[in-house]
Amino acid sequence: MDDFLAYFAGYLDGDGHFRFKKYVKNGRIGYTCKIMITSTNEDPLKLFKQHLGGAYYSKTQSNLRWKPEFIYTLHIGKTTYNRIKSIEHILIEKSSQFNFVYSFLNGSSEQRDTIIQLAKLERSSSKINRSIFDEIKIRRKSIVYTRNDIIYLSGYIDAECCLTVTRKKLKTGSISFSCHLRASMTKFQCADFVMSRFGGCISYHKSTSIGASDCIQWQLTNQSLEPILNLIYPFLINKKRQCEQLIALRATFKEKKFPRDIQFQTYYNQNLPIRNTIFDNLKLLNKRGT
Repeated sequence: MDDFLAYFAGYLDGDGHFRFKKYVKNGRIGYTCKIMITSTNEDPLKLFKQHLGGAYYSKTQSNLRWKPEFIYTLHIGKTTYNRIKSIEHILIEKSSQFNFVYSFLNGSSEQRDTIIQLAKLERSSSKINRSIFDEIKIRRKSIVYTRNDIIYLSGYIDAECCLTVTRKKLKTGSISFSCHLRASMTKFQCADFVMSRFGGCISYHKSTSIGASDCIQWQLTNQSLEPILNLIYPFLINKKRQCEQLIALRATFKEKKFPRDIQFQTYYNQNLPIRNTIFDNLKLLNKRGT
């Protein structure tokens, strides 16, 4: 159960949110607190329903070429709260939202009204800005990650990240391939968490659209990514096939061969078809409409 909750926390931070709501039914005022998670793959949502209850449904897409989208909903009462309470110490971005839940469940009507407003304000706070970006860069990879961190990261990757390969032709005529894990984040907590534990590179992107948030893109590549791929693989659900492909690609680089080596051309010719096939497979796996 501990492993499941760590994965659930990562997924919730990536693609979920807490909703605190006031409603009127039959002339009476009521309050609800629930978790909502969106995914294009229903397998994680089946897992959440199996362990925690709740329900999920298919959402109609406006573009028929896109993957179907599923919405998971978990209403939080006192019993459910006690079952998931341990994620309080695992959540990164949504931890402050979770802190509202206990008070919301046990508070008066006035306290609940206040929490609804505070939750709205909190969601717009902690946004990425340039000074936070510079601070995160200074603290990169300063903490050793734990098993829980790996499982949390697996859930976050399944929800929010992209595992892909880039291919480009070099001036020498040969083709190079690079493995990438990428994620864009608008809140500083998750960016700080992944950078401080797993390293990688980050870049700051200032939004040019009105109402859109600035963001940080986090990226791990090749040798830095390879050990992480093997660690997260057992826990992935959505991105497991992509992870397999990246691990297979990295396996073609086990022998260090350089263009000046006598055996380079033979080694290159043997591995090029494998790498091209992996590139094509990942392109298909990551296509939005498939």
